[in-house]
Amino acid sequence: MLSATLSTALDNTEIVRQASHNRAYAIDILTHEALYECLSYEQVLTILASHKDLALAYLRQQTDWTFIDGLALSILCEKNEHVALFALGHPIFRPLLNGVDLARIGQLSSNVAAVILRDPELFAKLKSQHLCLMAENQLETATLITENPDIFTLLDPNDYGRVCKKHPAIAEKLLNNKALVRKCDGSTIALMAEHHEGLVHALLEDPNREEQLDSAALVILGRHHESIARRIYKTSSWVRKLGAFGLARMAKHHLPLALEVLENRQYTAQFSGACFEQLSECHESVALLIFENHRDRMSLDEIVMMGKYHLSVAQRIMADDTLRPQLTGKHLVTMGQNHPSLALTILQDEHLREKVTGQQVGLLGLRSFHLANSIIKDRALRASLSQLDLANLCKYYMFITLLTVNGADLKRKISIDYLQLLEKRVETVRNVCSFVQRFMEGQLLQMPPTFLALRETVNMRSSSPPLPDVDADFVSKFQCLHINPQ
Repeated sequence: MLSATLSTALDNTEIVRQASHNRAYAIDILTHEALYECLSYEQVLTILASHKDLALAYLRQQTDWTFIDGLALSILCEKNEHVALFALGHPIFRPLLNGVDLARIGQLSSNVAAVILRDPELFAKLKSQHLCLMAENQLETATLITENPDIFTLLDPNDYGRVCKKHPAIAEKLLNNKALVRKCDGSTIALMAEHHEGLVHALLEDPNREEQLDSAALVILGRHHESIARRIYKTSSWVRKLGAFGLARMAKHHLPLALEVLENRQYTAQFSGACFEQLSECHESVALLIFENHRDRMSLDEIVMMGKYHLSVAQRIMADDTLRPQLTGKHLVTMGQNHPSLALTILQDEHLREKVTGQQVGLLGLRSFHLANSIIKDRALRASLSQLDLANLCKYYMFITLLTVNGADLKRKISIDYLQLLEKRVETVRNVCSFVQRFMEGQLLQMPPTFLALRETVNMRSSSPPLPDVDADFVSKFQCLHINPQ
């Protein structure tokens, strides 16, 4: 039997990934308290949503609708078209959904998006960013949005690029719309073309666009395709337009070009510390060369940003007798948020932890379950958390929500209103887990025939589900976890 506890070596996102693809494993998690406590409210619902019959049966079996809010409903609907259409057509569920929720559901398929776009009540809740979310992955949805004037006028020009990102036909159509393009600045035009190499070459060859393509536009055009970046790099007039900072921003995306720029003294002589920091962002080898050869031209903040991007640079900063004493709490959390192993070092080192505030401790806790658990178990770190810090941790981890709801010292930190929200979320998750348990035990006597037949088909037993087929290394990552703050 799978141990009902979470290893410090296993990230909870991996738990969700495994459970989303393995029904038996999902049920094992949702019926074992210590496992679901390691997840967030949203992750528990995501696991349920990944299995259509469970999600749809859960919605149909609800007798108390107060367990469901717009966020929960959108998560339950985002994986399956049948569940989404059921909720969108339900008179109780429809009013719960706001624009963000509808966009989340509408990304699922062009059919679901069309229902939302053609329903006046639902459509009235949408804004530009919501339309973009629905259009990004669905060509039919993008076509519907761009060909319907009443819908297209809702789009902010800054969002045109998001609609075009994965749809070259849409991008070409918009770029050929002369009336539309006349209203756009160079960056907007570049955003529409940037993902489509042929369209970018066409823009660069069009003399009518030369004036519109400023430094920001050239950076956008060159960041996705090395051939484009090299074409810009080899054209002196465009390099002058880019300037030193723009050149670094464009070249950083392509390792060979970034190294070439770094070796060209004509350009590096013009670089400020900010230029070096930009050039270091995407490739560790570039960052290490800059750290070794050019850090004397950079501020401590800029050097720390390189440590944020790359663990190897962060480790060198921490080992440097000159740099380490200068680090502030802000610097430590900047690097620690991206590197959990470094964050743990910060929290365990008496000298370093004195530099970080409660807010910064809370930010480190958001990075991983293990870090959050370390913070909550430590009396001093726990005491340093403010209401907002604790609220953020509760959002990510159900076990902290439970400790807050049930523990006097943590409960005192939060408002009555937020406590009520947490209690509702705890009740929702327990309701989900209770439902799954009853579903497995055959206690839902009014289960729709379709789902009863499906359960027979997959031969699910009323006893605890078997251990899913996962590799031994995965199972070994589970160990006993004791959450007992002192």
